[in-house]
Amino acid sequence: MASSSKKSTKSQCFKGRSRSFTTVIHPDKDKIEVSPNFKLQWRDQFKREPFAVLSHSSGNSSVLELCFSRSECYMISGRMASILYGFKEPTEVVVDYEIKDNLNFFKFNILKGKDIIYLSSDDEDGDVVPVIDLTNIRPYTLHAFYNNRVFGWEMMVTNAYSSDVKQQVLHFPARAAKSVIRDRKEIVIRTRHRLDGVKCAIKTYRRKKNRVVVKEEKFLTDGWFQFKTANKLKVGDKLEFNLSDPPHVLVVDIIRRSR
Repeated sequence: MASSSKKSTKSQCFKGRSRSFTTVIHPDKDKIEVSPNFKLQWRDQFKREPFAVLSHSSGNSSVLELCFSRSECYMISGRMASILYGFKEPTEVVVDYEIKDNLNFFKFNILKGKDIIYLSSDDEDGDVVPVIDLTNIRPYTLHAFYNNRVFGWEMMVTNAYSSDVKQQVLHFPARAAKSVIRDRKEIVIRTRHRLDGVKCAIKTYRRKKNRVVVKEEKFLTDGWFQFKTANKLKVGDKLEFNLSDPPHVLVVDIIRRSR
């Protein structure tokens, strides 16, 4: 009875608070603006738990970091959210909020005109902003981007790497290869650039000394070559990589050098 009473009291505390807000998701921006009024209503919860899980009807999800202070009110990363939902252009959405086991959960529904389009619905209109079909890829979670050389890393495009004369492989950082990729043979690239959804082969090279393996390297070949060529990488461009968990997907973002 005590636990039931506690749940009832908690429910009463949340009663009357807004469970949604409207915002715009920009595929090329990390910030997702949050309604200040919404933040004020839930600030105690967000202070305890400054992260939220953004869920998609496919079962895939992304982790958003809540950045709230007196002067700021936003979430990151809009790029990851856009890749998860398949947004290719700025898209106005209604963000639905829910608390489960004291964790924050968000879900997007497209706001088109005065109508809300529920992305989990089975009877959507034919002119709905297209959502990439992820049902053929097992559920995964996209973490917020951190350059920790495990789930996230970055690379500057050099003169040699921008050349189309020789095919350049993409090496995984040693920590990512050992602790995340392990024995995987392929991975799918998700991106807001060209060739979203291309499948890449993962190859392994073992350096030996006196017939003993002293170092193992993992890298992308087929699929990555086509991605690199299609996006015409130039010297000074920066590539940001984000591995999903489990590692079914490699998110690739290209930050072009100002020319």
